[in-house]
Amino acid sequence: MINRIKGKSSGKLSKNKSESKISFEQVYQAAEEPDHNHPYLIEKCIEPIDIRQLNNKLVIPIKRNKKVCGLQYISREGVKTFLKGSKIEGGYFLLTAEKKGVDTVITKDYETCVTIWMFLKCNVLVVFDTNNFLNIASLVRSRLPRGKIIIAADNDQKSEKNTEVGKAVAVAKKINGMVSIAPGVQGKNLNWNDYYKKNGLAKSKKKFNENMLNHQEVMMTALPKYEACYTTTDGIGLVRASDLQMRSIKWLWKGWLAAGKLHLIAGVAGTGKTTIALSLAAAITRDNAVLPDGSLTGSAAGSVLIWSGEDDIEDSLLPRLTASGADLTKVYFAGGRGNHHNDDVREFYPDQDIQGLQDTLQSIPDIKLIILDPVVAVIRGDSHKNTEVRKSLQPVVDMAAQLGAAVLGITHLSKGTMGRNPTERVTGSLAFGAVARLVLITSQPQKSGVLSRLVRAKSNVGESGGAIEYSIESKQVTADGVEGQFIEWADCLSGTADELLNVTDFTQSNNHVEEEWLKEALSYVAVSNNDLKKRAKKDGIPWRGVERAKHKLGAVKKRDGYGAGSKVKWSLPTKLENEASGEQEE
Repeated sequence: MINRIKGKSSGKLSKNKSESKISFEQVYQAAEEPDHNHPYLIEKCIEPIDIRQLNNKLVIPIKRNKKVCGLQYISREGVKTFLKGSKIEGGYFLLTAEKKGVDTVITKDYETCVTIWMFLKCNVLVVFDTNNFLNIASLVRSRLPRGKIIIAADNDQKSEKNTEVGKAVAVAKKINGMVSIAPGVQGKNLNWNDYYKKNGLAKSKKKFNENMLNHQEVMMTALPKYEACYTTTDGIGLVRASDLQMRSIKWLWKGWLAAGKLHLIAGVAGTGKTTIALSLAAAITRDNAVLPDGSLTGSAAGSVLIWSGEDDIEDSLLPRLTASGADLTKVYFAGGRGNHHNDDVREFYPDQDIQGLQDTLQSIPDIKLIILDPVVAVIRGDSHKNTEVRKSLQPVVDMAAQLGAAVLGITHLSKGTMGRNPTERVTGSLAFGAVARLVLITSQPQKSGVLSRLVRAKSNVGESGGAIEYSIESKQVTADGVEGQFIEWADCLSGTADELLNVTDFTQSNNHVEEEWLKEALSYVAVSNNDLKKRAKKDGIPWRGVERAKHKLGAVKKRDGYGAGSKVKWSLPTKLENEASGEQEE
């Protein structure tokens, strides 16, 4: 094929080289200037802008990192193919605007790109495949954190699914973008070029704006479900894995705070759980802010929603947010007083109002974090029953996924559970720790001079373990003396959650702790086997550790009584018993 290239620039290629050794850039540069009378261009009523022609085919360059990574060919009949080896994923074709600060439109095809560029005079990108929408839209958003990004979607009314519209809406939700859907006709698949050919530039521009879904409308648009390959007799659909599209986790704080996921932060009273949550909220409300581990958010500022059933807003939460450097214009509190717009405003009840909250938050396009303090308030029923906890948390999980926001629930730790797996110490049902994708635990040092730690006890979406040391400080935040607490972050630590919590009240099972516990339990009287097991479970001492301590201390088990009413009791040797009770052996 290369040897047949004609035109002024075709001599740039050596005939002795095989096509596989010639780069896409060389092929593109060797192609000729396009023929303005090419049948495809005449059919679409567009000019050949920034493209070339190879024999009878138009050649559109696919670029990535400013390099040509592939070529699309369009025949005289409008058939589109790609040169072998072309990389579509992450690749694009761009027509730039004459002015800066204009909108950016993303579309699938070259003819739609040129059409929109003609009537909007903005930046327009071609992604060549709807599966590439998210890659390019995310790239544009990273470079234009505050810019308006519009996805121009074809309207395929030959298909019930209208797949391109569904994908465009899904991507727009993720990048806080907008969607403009081409006018549709029953039984046809039409794009903006089709509308332009019949109506001209002025009407096309007007219609493009009329058909645009804004941020709120995009968030409220229901996405089409994946098409089922099989359906069971009772209506359950089975979806083939190959029909789904993989996607990566979107991090607000890499490894610690994931968009669209439920998180828990748990700890005993006084360890600064809420202040930590407000510190993270403050960072999210600022552009490219510094996070606790020294990394940057790497994104534009987002909004935060806070509900607190334990702290007063004016004298506690606001001073802490201010001390942490939050942009208060991007912080919202759930529940409030009546105002001149609506005198019927009432308090927020987490166990009843999650769906209503989700509906309202869809009108805040940049919502990135939702704090629920305490998260147990969302539970309708018994917070110690797995079924009721899972049922109550599901709407919270769904809200996080629909809004693409991280939800951070604050909770406490059960008392007397020392020695258990840290995640199992979260108060209430084990379902709290199971449903949350990440569980963070705050420490309480027992030794002076040791900083508190925020430990990543569990992660289902990344690496577990690791910690960051911190201290709780305060400073004056108003001229009249109001003080607010804030977190002073210190060193990052590596290791497992068990290791990192070992210096706190989470001291894990070891012989010394278990021996001291058994000494205390048996210091005055023999204790039945069943009572000792109950006490060990309550205090978080593993039974295997108690058995090891028994052998270490020489404790004995003896049956007390006879028959069905007899009990096996534990006791210490006389010397240890006296030592434990403070008495001296005579």
